[in-house]
Amino acid sequence: MGNFVYDFTQKFGSTVTATQNVDTTHGPVARIEDLGRPRRTVRSTDLVTDMQIDIDLGSPVSLTAITYENTNLLGLNFLFDDNPSFTSPVDSGLVVVGTDPADLRIKQYHISAAGSLRYVRIVGDKDNVITGDAYMEIGAVGLWALPTTLSANVGIPFEKSIESRADVLELRGGGQEVGLDSPLVVRFGMTIRYRGGDAVEAQIQALAAIPRHTVGLLYENNGNTSEVYHVHRAGDFSFRRGAGAVETVSGMDFLEVA
Repeated sequence: MGNFVYDFTQKFGSTVTATQNVDTTHGPVARIEDLGRPRRTVRSTDLVTDMQIDIDLGSPVSLTAITYENTNLLGLNFLFDDNPSFTSPVDSGLVVVGTDPADLRIKQYHISAAGSLRYVRIVGDKDNVITGDAYMEIGAVGLWALPTTLSANVGIPFEKSIESRADVLELRGGGQEVGLDSPLVVRFGMTIRYRGGDAVEAQIQALAAIPRHTVGLLYENNGNTSEVYHVHRAGDFSFRRGAGAVETVSGMDFLEVA
């Protein structure tokens, strides 16, 4: 098992444009960058042409990883260029989806080698719909420039719990009625042991300082690229110093978005 990979600095552009076959009424294009709510999808109007969404990052950015989840397509293509017309793009090829065995969601982690470019085009191929729907849909897409591999991996075994929570609706009368089931979510509970001054110390301190509402990337790096999670910090880190300047950090809890 490789060391966990994380990034909490989503690199989306100031301009996201529906350039071809996007139903802006029922599936607004801005949803594609909302990592916290992947069930709110961007939809195409039909299956007559491919769906295209363009992103202007504002300046050249070297994106080194892409994540996405919740689509009814076999996969997505990502084009990168310094020209907004995409005259000579770097093409990722079809980034095929996978199904995470833990939460059963459709998603993918893709390592990008496009270089430092300003514009990104997300392409959904009309011939790649796998659900029988009359439209294409895409949930959340993450663009990442700083995926970081932990210098020391989490302790083994670590906790990976699968939660199923129903949506709770507050109605008049003070009672609670249970609504539709929410999707499975994964909660990570992890610890790390290291010696003071090790490279991982600064990484842990940076993770501990992340605001709880910030959604980021957590990738298990275990050979299955569908085991990637859009998470937020769900615990308070606790540092305990032992003999020989050995530090044990617990409370490294991260909860997948629903």
